[in-house]
Amino acid sequence: QTDKNNRLEFLDDFTEMLEYGDVGPWNRSKLMLVGQGRAGKSATVRSLLGERFLSTLDSTVGASVVHARSKQYGWDKTRLHNVTTDFLARTVYEKNKNRRKNRSKSIRIESLFENEDSENEGEEEELTEIEQITKKQMQMKSERERSPAYSNEHRRVLLKNSMDAIKVSKAIKEAEKHSFSLSFTLWDFGGQKVFYALHHLFLTNYGTYLLLFDMRMLLREPSSANEYLKFWLNSIRIHAPEAPVILLGSHLDKIKSKRKLRAVNKVIKPLLINFPTVALNTDANLHFFPISNKDGRGIELVRQTIEKKTKNQEFVSRMVPSRWMQCYDKLMKGERNWLLLEEVQNSASSVGINESSEVSLMLNFFHELGVILHISSTEALAKMVILNPQWLVDKISLVIRDSELHSFDNNVIAKVGLADDVRNLNEHGLLSRDLMEYLWHDGEESPITTTGFLVDLMKQTILMSDWNFGDDAQYLVSSLLPVGRKPKLINGNQCVFDFSGKGLPFGVFQRLVCTLVSYLGKMKETQAPTLEQSSFILNFSQPPSTLVLEQNDELIILTVSQKGRASLFYSVIASMLRKIDVETMSGRLEWEIRFKNGRKMISLTQAQKVKLSPWFDAEEGTVTNTHKKTSLDLDGFASLLE
Repeated sequence: QTDKNNRLEFLDDFTEMLEYGDVGPWNRSKLMLVGQGRAGKSATVRSLLGERFLSTLDSTVGASVVHARSKQYGWDKTRLHNVTTDFLARTVYEKNKNRRKNRSKSIRIESLFENEDSENEGEEEELTEIEQITKKQMQMKSERERSPAYSNEHRRVLLKNSMDAIKVSKAIKEAEKHSFSLSFTLWDFGGQKVFYALHHLFLTNYGTYLLLFDMRMLLREPSSANEYLKFWLNSIRIHAPEAPVILLGSHLDKIKSKRKLRAVNKVIKPLLINFPTVALNTDANLHFFPISNKDGRGIELVRQTIEKKTKNQEFVSRMVPSRWMQCYDKLMKGERNWLLLEEVQNSASSVGINESSEVSLMLNFFHELGVILHISSTEALAKMVILNPQWLVDKISLVIRDSELHSFDNNVIAKVGLADDVRNLNEHGLLSRDLMEYLWHDGEESPITTTGFLVDLMKQTILMSDWNFGDDAQYLVSSLLPVGRKPKLINGNQCVFDFSGKGLPFGVFQRLVCTLVSYLGKMKETQAPTLEQSSFILNFSQPPSTLVLEQNDELIILTVSQKGRASLFYSVIASMLRKIDVETMSGRLEWEIRFKNGRKMISLTQAQKVKLSPWFDAEEGTVTNTHKKTSLDLDGFASLLE
């Protein structure tokens, strides 16, 4: 408890920060739970939040997003609202705590940015963009505090006119109570394979990853489980190479001996040699954390490990301007699910954020923490800001879903006359415009606004493409293509894109198919390709030829029957892969390219050196560097094919 003078001082400080701004850490992180379907991810989220175990839980559709805050014992589920009040209350509390310890009334600029040894005094330190904004904010604050025109009475009037002083007092008391707490945005990702292509939109560099597996399954099928864990570790490394990863083994209540835990550890340990960010369970001398959601064993240790790893991450304690929190609150007051970037910039300007570069920094910070979505890999995507991530997940998951686990109500679908449309989506991955508008209608007078926005977003993230091989308006959703038999082998010229070094995430081949379909649809009188989950077959009549593209584990294999088209299609596929890598995989995919030469495969360098026919018969330089391009002129490629 603080005395009356301290409370008045707290309110004065709070009002000063509200009017003129300040800086402080948000103490927030993102927690991403990934892994096997039906392994217990949703039950683990409930356990972390101190909620009781439920023996039956529906499997997660797409992803589930909740907010939580750590406390002295356990975690609480929270709502993300009034973040300005909470942010400033914590900052005020920390400031007054320092004051009571006879520290400076305000944080000196030097203490924020002085990282050099005394021997480097006088040198200019290179600051990040956020640090430069923060430094400027602190300089303005320091000048205000020296100004005689600045009065406590003015601050009290401002507080009275802007918000309830009682609420502020309560917020400051809460800040004192939870001064060492952390806030989390928990993302529980659906474990079914159909959702994997969708996940790449939401895996970010900030935060901690929890990778869950069922220990019973691992003991029954160690080879399969090992491949599954390797797949997820590679996917995490692509999007967040430095983020901590915590492996969780579920169903501890079914594992009756320490010998079995050691057997699980024996399977996992060799896999982790190439993944140094995986946390060790030093308490049990294991490379994973066994848990039981049924009886709660192991959960508290997992919480403590998450908090420890989180506090060690730089972005958690990074100083950010309070006006970012004011902007967030202002954006959320409109109760819109998404905005255009121009609308966000207008709101930002109203709280003193006038530079577009600062708006971009703010949005990226919020995106990385999972509280909004702002994908900036393309110019078109950068113009879209999703304020409610759960809304977007739910909308996309109405289309991209496991039709067996998460089926529609057949009676309702039949009543609205869309039974054939649903069947076509489930069996062929083709989405009709009528079904799309039915699923995405948001109760507006016209569904075009929401539907048009979602169509643009899914096309820009290459989750779907126009299907221009029929009379009706349709879209290809390639992650829903049926799993079929391997395509019949054809004699031809073969090129292999080998991703086995660091893995081929699910969604890359599917996006490659979408991109191909997008530009083939621009060609006149082109036959529709034959598509399955892991293959793409296209036949040409003039001259007669066949192109086969298939995924075989971590290889993408291109076979072209007609020599005259081989060089062009190699260029197209290589360029498309680079485009997909940059725009959806953070530019971190790695692959080697090899070409069939007689009975053996030779590297790209060797093929270029010997000008291997038919791949490198063209004029020197026209094909050699194409695999490094990141943009495509689709119309140009289409005209070449014609």
